[in-house]
Order: sequence, then structure tokens, then C-alpha cells
Amino acid sequence: MIGRSGVPAVAAFPDQTAMASRFPSRSRPVAVTLALLVAAVATSACGTTHRRPFRERQAEFMEPYEDLKRQKADLWRAGWQPQEFEFADHGTVTVHRWELVGWPGDVYVQADLTYENTTDQPVGSAFVWLDVLDHSGEIVGSTAVRMLSPLGFAFWPGHTYTTQIRARTNGVHLDEEGWNWTIACDAPVEQDPGEKPVLINPDLEYRRSLWHASPSRYHPTFSRHYSGPHVPGVTRY
Repeated sequence: MIGRSGVPAVAAFPDQTAMASRFPSRSRPVAVTLALLVAAVATSACGTTHRRPFRERQAEFMEPYEDLKRQKADLWRAGWQPQEFEFADHGTVTVHRWELVGWPGDVYVQADLTYENTTDQPVGSAFVWLDVLDHSGEIVGSTAVRMLSPLGFAFWPGHTYTTQIRARTNGVHLDEEGWNWTIACDAPVEQDPGEKPVLINPDLEYRRSLWHASPSRYHPTFSRHYSGPHVPGVTRY
């Protein structure tokens, strides 16, 4: 190479040590990866990994589901008979069925119930609480439902309302010392209920009774009775 002064210039190559310090070798991660791979192969060669049988792992996974299934069955057998809860000056709550619903980690106690105004005063609405208790009687889960007449009337004596309510157990159903639940009701008296609605039309019911008492107006247009085996082209229906 000829420099500007005409004197041959010598190409100066950079010091390899300095270059290595400025630009680290890119092959170093590859070397580390290969070393780890060799170590892994050596480890697997020295000791074989033993996996548990599939059925054993499956049984462990299904254990909480099987436990919950048994608890659901136990409560179903014990909670299928109706229970009545009387609340003075508020009405009566009849629980038709108790049951556990949900999945492991998200379990609820559920009640199918009917509220009836058994007082002698109309009530505007009824509140029903379902509380889940632990073995010491402490509340661990609670929910409430407000019942209103869909027709906009007050609940007059004898009126009923049927619904479903559920409360989360928060794992207390797994307590070996036991757990429980309770029902509460509050139905304040309606101060201005208005006129008592007439839900049955006597004239209409009388006309319906006359219709049902009259002779049958149904006349069959054909019959499907025949005797003997079916013969294609011969047998007629």
C-alpha cells in the first residue's frame, strides 16, 4: 500500500488481545450450551428418571372430585325431605331440597325454597338469608335474596314465592369436625298495600267448568286399527 507521501505504508493489524477484550467471542454461549447438553446426557445415562404410573397420577387428580361426589350424595340423601322454618310476624320458609353444587374449589350449598306469608298482614317484600357455618358456629359464607311479586302487588296472607338460593362454602364442607347452615327471613309489613288483587275471575272459572262438563267435541277422522300382518299393496289403514 502506497501512502500519500509516496512511502509504502505497512498495514497495521490490530492486536488480537485488545480485540478480544473489546469484542467478546460469540462462540462462548455455544460452548456453554454444549457443556450443559453433555452434562444432561451424562446425568441421564447415570440415573434413569422414573415416572409414576398414569393410573396412580389420575387417581390422585380425581381424589377431590370423588370426595365431593360422596359429599353430594350424602347431602342429597339427607336433604331431600322438605323442612319448614317458621318466623313469627314474617312468614314461613319451606326448603324443598338441600344439595351441594359446584366443583372442587368452588362449592356451594343450594336450597330450593318457597316463602309463604302466613301472617295476617300484607308484606311488600321478603328477604331470605342463607348462612354457611363452621363447626364453631362462625359464618364463613352468606348470601341473600329479595323476593318481590312479579305482578307488582304486595304479598297478601296466603301468597307464596318460590326461588333458589345458594351460598359458597369456602371449603368448610371439607372440615372433619363438621359444618352447618341456617336460614333467616325478614318480611316487613307493607304500610300502603292498596286494594287486594283478585287473581281468580269467578265468571271465567264458571264458563270453564261448563265447557269441561259438556260432551266431548273431539271427533276422530280416521282410525289406525287393522288385523293381521301387513301386506304391501293390500293392507289399508
